[in-house]
Amino acid sequence: MNVIVCLDDNNGMTFNHRRQSRDKKLLADILTLQPSKLYINSFSKKLFSASGLPYTLCEDMLSVAKKGEYCFVENLSLKAHIPSIEKLIIYRWNRTYPFDFAFDIPVQQAGFTLRSVYEFEGNSHEKITREVFEK
Repeated sequence: MNVIVCLDDNNGMTFNHRRQSRDKKLLADILTLQPSKLYINSFSKKLFSASGLPYTLCEDMLSVAKKGEYCFVENLSLKAHIPSIEKLIIYRWNRTYPFDFAFDIPVQQAGFTLRSVYEFEGNSHEKITREVFEK
């Protein structure tokens, strides 16, 4: 499976059970990835419901997603699923936010290699960076 996450400069993902930030252009960039199937859980449903991106709502997406399929993850631990992850797509906000839940994969130690970096101007962020890591 391919995993998409959004991180601040400290690898934070959520604060007080809410996403740290959001940006319309980030969702548009996800569409350019042309995900064959995109899974989200109920935490992300409000974010995606008006985006126009087709998605499948699945609370157990990290166990269900098959090779080549995508999971947008905002509030789940990923460490136990490292063997199943083919690709990590990390969107960086290039800001520091308060956080109480962090990304838990040591990317390079887990065997991922940086394949590409793409920066773009967001709607509410001067710069968003997309990093793609593969095994």
